[in-house]
Amino acid sequence: MAISIERSEGPFTTTSGEFVYATDTETIVRKDQSYHIHYLKSKKVIYELDVNRELISRKLRVPQEIYSSVHNTQRDEYPIKHFPTAKDLSFKTKFISRTFAQSKLFPEAEVMEVVRKTRTNLYRFANIKWQISGPISQAKLHNKKQLSRIIGIFPTLAERIPLDQLHQSKLIKFETSLEKLLRNPDYREGQTNMENQTNMENQSNTGEESAFN
Repeated sequence: MAISIERSEGPFTTTSGEFVYATDTETIVRKDQSYHIHYLKSKKVIYELDVNRELISRKLRVPQEIYSSVHNTQRDEYPIKHFPTAKDLSFKTKFISRTFAQSKLFPEAEVMEVVRKTRTNLYRFANIKWQISGPISQAKLHNKKQLSRIIGIFPTLAERIPLDQLHQSKLIKFETSLEKLLRNPDYREGQTNMENQTNMENQSNTGEESAFN
């Protein structure tokens, strides 16, 4: 498509009587057709079928199209997805701030973790304080309360996120005393010397037995 796309969402699925073809407004698009939504830099919103990249139009305008026509001079700052990893976390702080967002325009849109809340009316946001270190039982209890606090905004989020997600015990492998001992170079050297001495004694005993026979 030779158009300037700012961002896209999807795939979504058409419902019965929801869309018509942009080039033939008398023909209704069949249900269960996969499509994407493209938000243009001009603030216009277009819909494109995945199967043949044909443009389609909604029979009824929806909030994002009304928003675009009323606020066509305003540029929204869309949230950026965030995927925390162990190297991003400081377990000494014990708690981190996590921000989640979801499009207001589509109930089926995913709830995603984002870098921060941004300037836009097209998304709903929620922020929680997440425990990532300390006793894991304590962390689970704390994180459960945090998710319960925003259940009115994101009802299904608590079902998707494990209460021990990002916890130090899950991301960093703690060595046992035996593992530390085996990693100690002095211990390894001692073990090697003992093995060499045992091998020499076995060879000596074998030689003596052969001479006797």
